[in-house]
Amino acid sequence: MKNSLLLLFICILFIQCQSDKKHLIQKSQVGLITKDTKVSDLDQLFETDSLVKPVYQVSQPKSAAEYYEVYAKNGDHLLTINIENSSDTSAIIQNVLIFSGDFHTKSKISVLSLFKDLKEKYQIEKVETAITSATVFVEELNATFNIGNKDLGLPEFSTDEVKVEQIPDNAPFRYITVWFN
Repeated sequence: MKNSLLLLFICILFIQCQSDKKHLIQKSQVGLITKDTKVSDLDQLFETDSLVKPVYQVSQPKSAAEYYEVYAKNGDHLLTINIENSSDTSAIIQNVLIFSGDFHTKSKISVLSLFKDLKEKYQIEKVETAITSATVFVEELNATFNIGNKDLGLPEFSTDEVKVEQIPDNAPFRYITVWFN
């Protein structure tokens, strides 16, 4: 009986570790996607999800950067995977945009976290301002965290410079980008 319980515990622990790895954000890694992942690997990695591949019309030239989108079966947008050239099956991934709270760092930071959580767990390298948002850089993860102007207390369109000290603790993230360069 004790052996059966021990075996059951080990199986549960193994499944939990696999589940965590599938959704872990690390430097140059988002879940099972790593810097070595090729475009040809994506179908297998997301066989239980919906992988939307780039579609081109004859009149449309291919862009320099192309992307795949990953959706859960319930329709939730999980990831956008930016690549160099989708027609090349050996093409490498440039970055991954994360929209799902299922993906998290070892410190449990996800798109559902607040800015306060991020600055408590990681060193903020810098903040860059765009017209509709601010981008927070975390070198340890080679990742950026996007915060909308509305959540910064700015007009929808603004080029005002934003400093780390100005970002409200309760500011949520719109998405996280992990860079693979």
